[in-house]
Amino acid sequence: MANAVSPMKTAQPNHVAQPEASQQVKAGVDLGDMVWSVDKNAGLPPERKKLEAQLGILITESLNHFKIDNLFLAMVNGPNLFMICDHDEGVLYSRYMLEKYHLAITPKYISGRGFLNVYQIISPNKKKRGSGL
Repeated sequence: MANAVSPMKTAQPNHVAQPEASQQVKAGVDLGDMVWSVDKNAGLPPERKKLEAQLGILITESLNHFKIDNLFLAMVNGPNLFMICDHDEGVLYSRYMLEKYHLAITPKYISGRGFLNVYQIISPNKKKRGSGL
């Protein structure tokens, strides 16, 4: 009886050009690695003072862009500013506003699920801000 299965020639894989290594591979960064900066030693945490200085510049530029002089006061009755925090942080903010600015505030719940919630800060003692920032 003849062989029921005919012999097949082994398929030769097509030659596929290999792409150049990605920037991630060139930098030696693996999936899941924490990148701290764009400096040469991106995998190493920066010095605390250097990190705080870099973050301080970003925060200042953002506040200037939206014409906010004092974020603590701007949030009160600000229609476009919201506070995202847990309950304890909200209590600390309320105490700070009362002690520093003699301003009683009420957080108005907007949304959230448990740990972090979004609040609009309301105070009957402070004039409402305009809708634009």
